Amino acid sequence: MGLPYATEDILTEAKLALKRAAKDQDALSALGVTRDWLEQYREEIRTAEHLPDEEVRQLRLEEKTEQKDEALAACYGWADNLQERIRFQYGAASSQYQRFPTDEKNEARTSERKMAPLMETLIQYAANLAGDADGQGASSEFADEGRTLLRALRSADQAQEAQKVDNLAATREQTEVFRTLYRKVNRINRAGRTVFRDDPARRARYRSPWHKYNKR
Repeated sequence: MGLPYATEDILTEAKLALKRAAKDQDALSALGVTRDWLEQYREEIRTAEHLPDEEVRQLRLEEKTEQKDEALAACYGWADNLQERIRFQYGAASSQYQRFPTDEKNEARTSERKMAPLMETLIQYAANLAGDADGQGASSEFADEGRTLLRALRSADQAQEAQKVDNLAATREQTEVFRTLYRKVNRINRAGRTVFRDDPARRARYRSPWHKYNKR
């Protein structure tokens, strides 16, 4: 379950509610809004203020995704280069060229899950060709380059997945922290309306503030 209002709106009202409650704390304490309760509430507001920014988290994920896309493109380029080397060395009608998994290469262009196992196959293929006396089109150095690119792809994929996990955890924490603030704003306002039910001016300060904001 998400938040009913934007985090900045909840934080604004949380601070205002704290200010009101601190001023009227003696009167509100009978309904549980004690000094200790308010101190804990103040700490929860500080925690909310220092949570990682959602936009920053998203930018980090976009950066990791871009890095993985670049690594994926590099692997595709290497595979395409290998195919061209084989065609140049052996000819398009050769068995070496005909066995090349062209369809799989194209399908893997945008998929790390497909590209990683394909790269393992192609790296071995390149290594075998490098051992062929006629295989000057694919050197052992070229096979090593493929291994390096595959490691980079896997590393970039792991970094992206780790960022997704971090973002999810941060979102859950943020939701829980701000849900707590939202509930406590409402508790303070209910307590104020109850305590000052015979004082219209003071009671008015504890009206629900949420009508001022757009609900999510």
